[in-house]
Amino acid sequence: ARDEVQSKLLLANGHAGALSFSLLSTLVRVVCQNTFNTALRDGDSLFKFKHTASIKEKIKDVEQHIIDVGRATSKVMDVFKKMSDTTLPKKLSVETWFAELLNVKKNKETRIYNSSGKIDTMLNYSTRGENILHKVVSAYDSEPLIKGTNWGLFNAITNYVDHSLQSRSDDSIMFGSGNLLKQKAYSKLTRAFV
Repeated sequence: ARDEVQSKLLLANGHAGALSFSLLSTLVRVVCQNTFNTALRDGDSLFKFKHTASIKEKIKDVEQHIIDVGRATSKVMDVFKKMSDTTLPKKLSVETWFAELLNVKKNKETRIYNSSGKIDTMLNYSTRGENILHKVVSAYDSEPLIKGTNWGLFNAITNYVDHSLQSRSDDSIMFGSGNLLKQKAYSKLTRAFV
């Protein structure tokens, strides 16, 4: 059996006023006093309010935030499901799709002799471009269950950004050029149903 790690929200309230009204994010499943204490100690605090006259309004605000996050999460999950259900057209070249998204162009001239003995010039990707495409296409090919879907293309891009970009940093992945690339792929792949 697979042991899944799930994030949970823990709402804690000390009715006698000794414990603040708290909302924590935790991986601990609270089933007893020991796991409750562990979750309180190790969980990430999202909200914490002392028992004051304005606590009811604060709790209503928290409730609305939770509802809003739930709605947003549900919408994203619907989009992800549609992406996984959307199969790629048979004529689509995955390599060409990635090349266009990543702005990898064929700009390296290669001269070859054709069948009549004359020299033809072909444009190919640079070595750097070939390496980039190899990484992203390999990430795409490594997931056979989602290969051939919009979800497979999107996951290949996120894998490439998170694990293969040379200038990879947490800031780039979350807020910078890596994040912009993920957003570009998401927008392109969800344009039909968002």
